[in-house]
Amino acid sequence: MSKSNHRFTRRVLILTGIVLSGFFLLKYFFSTENSVAALEFEEEHSVNPPKKIHSSEKIIPNRDSNRVSTFDQWYQIDYQDLSTDSVFSEFEFWLKKFESLDAESLGIADENLSKVLFEGEKLVQRRAKVMQKIIRGDPKTALRLAIPRNQQMTLPAIVENHLERWESDFADISSM
Repeated sequence: MSKSNHRFTRRVLILTGIVLSGFFLLKYFFSTENSVAALEFEEEHSVNPPKKIHSSEKIIPNRDSNRVSTFDQWYQIDYQDLSTDSVFSEFEFWLKKFESLDAESLGIADENLSKVLFEGEKLVQRRAKVMQKIIRGDPKTALRLAIPRNQQMTLPAIVENHLERWESDFADISSM
């Protein structure tokens, strides 16, 4: 085989490899795109499931009137700072008290544990009501006040059930 034939064959093989790689990448791209587009997230996995809003429902509330809007706003218009509410310091104090209970004292004083858990449940219920208002009015402060997930996992279920849930998801901000 001559040198020019050898070069030609090598070029054909390289171009064939490039073309085949391109087809494979295109096929992979479109199959991935279709599988991602076909994903449907169940409502139980999201904090606030998306609600379809028709243009007739977008009534902007007039502050001068007592008319109620059918549009469920995610934020609170007239928000007052609640981050200094006493429930947060009381709950922090309760958390320290709960963490200070050691395994030996738990076995001896079940009544004491029941009392501490009852107190914690009442506090966390009060805290949840205040947190809900803060989440709607000042989300940045709500994130600052949130109990970290690793600390939540150490708490009893009756307390953890009333705490905020940490969620992560993807969002399409191009529609904004």
